[in-house]
Amino acid sequence: MVVVAKILRTLRAMRPIGLVPELYVKDIRQTRAFYVGLLGFEVLYERPEDNFIYAQRGNAQVMFDELGSSRDWITGDIEYPYGRGINFQIQVESVDELYKRL
Repeated sequence: MVVVAKILRTLRAMRPIGLVPELYVKDIRQTRAFYVGLLGFEVLYERPEDNFIYAQRGNAQVMFDELGSSRDWITGDIEYPYGRGINFQIQVESVDELYKRL
């Protein structure tokens, strides 16, 4: 219950988000290492048993769901590379700082 209360306080304090993409990933650990470890996203909520992460950086939010944990929303074949043709723009305070981290 404490975790849920923290999530609700965090969500109320944020600016409204109009769209939160949920992306399927091959390996949630690699995804976490990249987005949280390198890009500086903060994990707002996660379900380790489902290999799911809800993360935020600034006012940008994204959900990551490891393939194979659930097929409820998959409507067709999933082939690598995932997300072909999609682009996301995320505003950051310092592109130079982020570039150095990468």
